[in-house]
Amino acid sequence: MSALALALLLGTLTTATAVPPPPPNPSDQEIQESQDAASSAAAQVGVLAGQVSRTQGQIDRLRDDMELKGELVKKAVIDVQLAQQDARTARSEAAGAASAAQAAGGAVGAAEQRAAEFAAASLRQGSVLGSVTALLDSGNATDLLDREQLLRQVSADQVAVLQQLQTSRNAKANLDSDARLAQDQAQAAQQRAEIAAATAEAAQRDAQTAFSQGQTQLRALQAQLDEQQTAYGVALSRVAGLKSQREQYETWLAEKKAEEERLRREAEQRAREAAAAAAAKAAAERAEAARVAAQQAAAERAQAAALAAERAAAAKAKAQQEAAAKAAAQRTAAAKAAAQRAAAAKAAADRVAAQQAAAERAAAERAAATKAAADRAALARSQAAKAAAEKAASAKAAQLDAARKAQERLAAQQAARNAADRSVSYADCSAVEAAHKAPLLKGQPGYRAALDRNGNGVACEVLGDSAAQNGGSAGTGGAPSVYYSSCADAELSGASLPIHKGDPGYRSGLDSNGNGVACETLAADTGSGSGSGPAPAVVDAGVAAPRDDAGSSTPGAWSASKGQQAVAAAVRWVGTPYSWGGGNSSGPTTGICGPNGAENDCNIVGFDCSGLTAYGWAQAGVSIPSYSVYQYTLGQHVSIDDLMPGDLLFYANDTSDPSTIHHVTMYMGNGQMVEAPYSGAYVHVTSAEFGNGFIGATRPGT
Repeated sequence: MSALALALLLGTLTTATAVPPPPPNPSDQEIQESQDAASSAAAQVGVLAGQVSRTQGQIDRLRDDMELKGELVKKAVIDVQLAQQDARTARSEAAGAASAAQAAGGAVGAAEQRAAEFAAASLRQGSVLGSVTALLDSGNATDLLDREQLLRQVSADQVAVLQQLQTSRNAKANLDSDARLAQDQAQAAQQRAEIAAATAEAAQRDAQTAFSQGQTQLRALQAQLDEQQTAYGVALSRVAGLKSQREQYETWLAEKKAEEERLRREAEQRAREAAAAAAAKAAAERAEAARVAAQQAAAERAQAAALAAERAAAAKAKAQQEAAAKAAAQRTAAAKAAAQRAAAAKAAADRVAAQQAAAERAAAERAAATKAAADRAALARSQAAKAAAEKAASAKAAQLDAARKAQERLAAQQAARNAADRSVSYADCSAVEAAHKAPLLKGQPGYRAALDRNGNGVACEVLGDSAAQNGGSAGTGGAPSVYYSSCADAELSGASLPIHKGDPGYRSGLDSNGNGVACETLAADTGSGSGSGPAPAVVDAGVAAPRDDAGSSTPGAWSASKGQQAVAAAVRWVGTPYSWGGGNSSGPTTGICGPNGAENDCNIVGFDCSGLTAYGWAQAGVSIPSYSVYQYTLGQHVSIDDLMPGDLLFYANDTSDPSTIHHVTMYMGNGQMVEAPYSGAYVHVTSAEFGNGFIGATRPGT
């Protein structure tokens, strides 16, 4: 076996121990299949995301519809209260009519008695107009004239009695008719209001059912989407894992080839060095053999010369010298040639070694470049993942910081309110009522046990009677074919305003000044009927306090300062819980338990959207009902550019139909508004919204 073959064999045997075992190498088909699976999962995620988005849109529309249905329920509650007030008014008028009828009956009885007595006297004296004998037995002419005048006066009195009898009978009939008409109208209105309330509650229940079904569908779709996104993430991870395995295998393969190439070149280099050494050794051996041969030839020639020395000593000596010089020159030339051949062999070996070293450096550089590229790619992926993690951590930290700051603001506001609450004290319930704070729940500012007469946790439960409402006779005509609970209701129903006495829909409860013209100005509309006003408000856990807006007073004239007062009054309750149906002109009250998160609102003292706005304007002396649709009609509509503090902003499902209004807020100025948003939230200040759903603005008291 040659030295080169032996060196190559040793290099090959060394390769097995220089390179680690190969990593897994997925096939192209496996990688393609994983990419196809990821693409399919991504498409499914897109489809489900679209379904979730559409379902969320349906949920939002259902939520708006539920808010509208809730507003309609509130309208029905207010209308029922109006109808109940009208019923009380009708009963009061019926009682008055019955009393008047009784008095008229007494007058009729008295007139009938006088007529009977006159008739009896006339019969006893033989004349229906008095006895003729009263004239015949007179003593003189003067006595005759006196008696004739007396009889004439008695006759005139009896005729007046008969006329009065007929008048009393007509008055009694009119009073009876008025009482029956008023009572029939009130009962019919109450029945219509109760039917409307039942219809609104049924509609709200249907909307709640649809909303619950939509939420169930949304949760199912969201679960499918989460599941599919998880599968998509798994597919992406599999693709990344297979690609990473392929990259690791290719890196290993490149390193293996580089190592094999290095070992092969080292073996070749060692073979070349061995060959050069063998060649140099052979040359040295040949030079040594030549030298020995030359020495032997010289010895032989010296012996020959010695034999011929006798013949020519001088010539022989000269010849020997020449021969010796020639042999020395030959030996020198032979040694020089051998040295030159050795040098040439060494130079050739050096050139081969240099070329091998250059090739090895190039291979090492290529391997290093491949490894550096792989390292850079891995570093880039690591840096991207780290940047994403840092970004997510930064966003999370920002959210936590914002939440912390919000909690700190709320805590500061609560501390300020607590400090202010501790300074509130009322001498008696009259002071509480004068401050418009009655009733006081335990824990509210100013509550103390001395004001809680029955120890039920509610102080100053019974307020003073409210001012009497406008009223009047229901008229003497037939029952009207049209009934409006308020002037706002009349406008929303398309009635022609004002309504004159005798026109369809006219009633004294809408005629605020009793001049025979109802709903002369919308600003005068309060939705009240005639009567003595609402019953005193009593707050009890689980029972909504009657809103004092069912028979609200006529709004006062608007002014910019009143708008500022309304804003200040509303902002004072920032942080108060939302309670559907809660709040009146005196402050927060317990609300109404209902759907859409309001299941516990009858146990929560707070405001809803229209209750807050009604409270704010009541503190400025302008009374408006706590129903957003009615509030929209009570005042002039103003443009966004002309908004002033205190103006009310309204939002509807259909911006072309005011009857679909479901939310109201109060404009504060500087692009901000205060609102009671929804169940579970709190009264807060936020940026004014004029986007989707904004239907317009109203200025109360104008």
